[in-house]
Amino acid sequence: MKAAVFFPGIGYHCDKPLLYYSRKLAQECGYEETIALSYTYDGGNIRGNEEKMQQAFESLYEQAEKSLSAIDFDKYDEILFVAKSVGTIIASAYAEKHTAAGREVRDGGGVMPDIVIKQEKLPNILFYLVRDNLIFDYATQYCLKHPTIVAPEKFEVTDADYNDFKALVKKADFKYDQQSEKILKTLKEAAEFEGYMDDASEEFKALEKKLNHDLDRDLDYFSSDIKKMIATEIIKRYYYQRGNIIQQLKDDDGLKEAMKILNDPVKYKEMLSAPAAKE
Repeated sequence: MKAAVFFPGIGYHCDKPLLYYSRKLAQECGYEETIALSYTYDGGNIRGNEEKMQQAFESLYEQAEKSLSAIDFDKYDEILFVAKSVGTIIASAYAEKHTAAGREVRDGGGVMPDIVIKQEKLPNILFYLVRDNLIFDYATQYCLKHPTIVAPEKFEVTDADYNDFKALVKKADFKYDQQSEKILKTLKEAAEFEGYMDDASEEFKALEKKLNHDLDRDLDYFSSDIKKMIATEIIKRYYYQRGNIIQQLKDDDGLKEAMKILNDPVKYKEMLSAPAAKE
């Protein structure tokens, strides 16, 4: 048997749209029992007041604890907590205190990630290509020449396609801002002011050469990221949101890491188990 418990916010009860339809969805997903909590707090506005926020939490948590005290959670095979606003903090605190596995569930943000995926930084040039609608314009031209394309899973921007895109960019007289050049200029001015320029002039020249604004070089150097953005824009024209999602998941580091865990039962069980006791 499965149960879903709903923790509302202050002034936002479980019959309001977000939690009402969440309950309906939970029922459709096989949660035979839905438990909608109700609690009140008349301490006025708590926003920005840490003392009042703590008082509100303690009062609402006590009410939630009392409402759930008669429920035998052991009889359920699966328990789902759904919460809004301050309810997320109450649900997290209750889950931490009562979870069978003893895993910590803290804060209104929910569970801290077991594995942190480092976010890839996109190149500066890509921002300006998107801003100037050059990727959008190329995708439009591509669609006019190609009535259909292969499935999103198989679609790739070829080298020939990318050469066409580069030609479009050059024809548009594309200009973009390089922050590294600006910072280097500021650094040179500081070095001159402090009297270090004579000794460091050769190093500055070498650095200027590496950071020199070169559109052809940058389009080639960052081609992988640019091709992905072009592919996304093209696929959306044929397969809409579904195709967009498929394209984004092709090289998604989070999905790859999740698949590793799901295919490793020992690691999966370890992550969901109570943490080892500290000596």
